[in-house]
Amino acid sequence: MATHSFSLCPIHGLGGDWCPGCGLGRAMKLMIMGKWGTSWEMHPLAGFAWSVLLIRIFQLIKQLKTKQYYG
Repeated sequence: MATHSFSLCPIHGLGGDWCPGCGLGRAMKLMIMGKWGTSWEMHPLAGFAWSVLLIRIFQLIKQLKTKQYYG
């Protein structure tokens, strides 16, 4: 007997089995906790997502240091 849980995912709502975003946050959290294998099983793109986030954070910090705000 399969149990169905509520999901806000539009792809699951349309009947899809796999979504590129579902489980990504949990996989990223598992990666921080050091559970690399479990993270990879949950979502293989968690490492890529971390790299994109870190690159963007450094870009924003660099941009804040080079601009002067008047106001």
